[in-house]
Amino acid sequence: STSAKAWTYVYQAQCFSYLESPLSDQFYSRGVKKLLRAMISTAFYLFLRIEELLARPRSEYVDGVMDDQGMLHSTWTLPFRKSTKIRTDFRIYAQTISTEKYDDPFKYLTEWLAYAADVEAVFDAESPIFPRIVNNKIKWGSYFNPSEFSELFNELTTRSGIILGPDKRFRLHCFRRGGAQHKLLYSRVTMKLDALRWWGGWSSTESYTVIMTYLLNELDSFEDSFAYARKPGYNLDAFPREAVPSKDTDIQQESLILLRQLTAAAAATAERHGQQLVALTETMHTIKASLLVHGEALIQIQK
Repeated sequence: STSAKAWTYVYQAQCFSYLESPLSDQFYSRGVKKLLRAMISTAFYLFLRIEELLARPRSEYVDGVMDDQGMLHSTWTLPFRKSTKIRTDFRIYAQTISTEKYDDPFKYLTEWLAYAADVEAVFDAESPIFPRIVNNKIKWGSYFNPSEFSELFNELTTRSGIILGPDKRFRLHCFRRGGAQHKLLYSRVTMKLDALRWWGGWSSTESYTVIMTYLLNELDSFEDSFAYARKPGYNLDAFPREAVPSKDTDIQQESLILLRQLTAAAAATAERHGQQLVALTETMHTIKASLLVHGEALIQIQK
């Protein structure tokens, strides 16, 4: 089984900063920039696989909604997610955490739809809310295919200065894994596992062990291997494995050991007691500060 290199908030901030800078003007028009920011922020916020993101019609998104406390938000109705086979309404609120200003699909979707209105684009109910981009032009009414978007997105990340190493790419699950990891471990306002399971579309019968493995393990052996180490001209020291920080301090080593132990205990508890893992996750949040020492490096954790 394989999984994607996780997209992170740090990557998103770097990418969006690039799109906001004049450096990107030669490659991306104003409308294309707004579309890309809306797509990426939505996928990260809703834990979407790329093929889910690209299949969204305009009819699923409703803006200008007020909740019971009078707070403005938008709603996104997503059908048939993972093992939850029902249509579910997800609320998107404006970002209020100043240190996570780029995790704000409410803002970027509003800007994108305002641009579409300005250029008098026609959205019928089944038109894609995120139309294709071809040669820096928006093809209104035409759906992206996943491979087409993947090429464009990986080209964008490279231009943004995001370096993954030789022959590495972001894959179909990068936003799903990355968004869920962010809300479990890194965000200033984290989610408990039961809330995270709901947002990810996992059913109530889905094993917490499966979810934890998906979120924390690097399963893609290609992405975590040194298979390319004998490539002519390859400098082994230039791209160390993401799984291991290049310069470990004593604190980093201790937190690596602690995370391994905690995750092993979590997996064992999930096998025996199921719902008790929710309580154990509270303990996991206490080591979030130690995890941040590693930047965006994720370690391989054996069940």
